[in-house]
Amino acid sequence: MLIAVASKSGKEVDQHFGHAESFKIFKYRKGDPVLVAEVEVEKYCSFDPDHPFRHSQLNGIAEALK
Repeated sequence: MLIAVASKSGKEVDQHFGHAESFKIFKYRKGDPVLVAEVEVEKYCSFDPDHPFRHSQLNGIAEALK
């Protein structure tokens, strides 16, 4: 199983999805996660409380993590 996580520290899942500029991809098997890649993405959140839902940007992140 592959799992993508947002992490500032690289050791914990400690970052909001919308603030992430990269995701760490782990392969999880038999209780042992192994880092296999780091994928850079365009940060989704603009810190504007009224920002619109941006389908194309979310689709880009989903495609990068595919």
